[in-house]
Amino acid sequence: MSQLREHIERHPSETTGLLELKYDQLIGLITHAENLYNQQKKVQDNSKIRII
Repeated sequence: MSQLREHIERHPSETTGLLELKYDQLIGLITHAENLYNQQKKVQDNSKIRII
């Protein structure tokens, strides 16, 4: 888990107050971003040329 997500989970009211999002919306947004990152990483790994 990233440091940002750890901070958000420790201080949900402080963080959501700054961003003007509800806690559930913020966690959903972060989860979606992590999933997109993981998908892009898989695509990059699959497109790499490997020499054996």
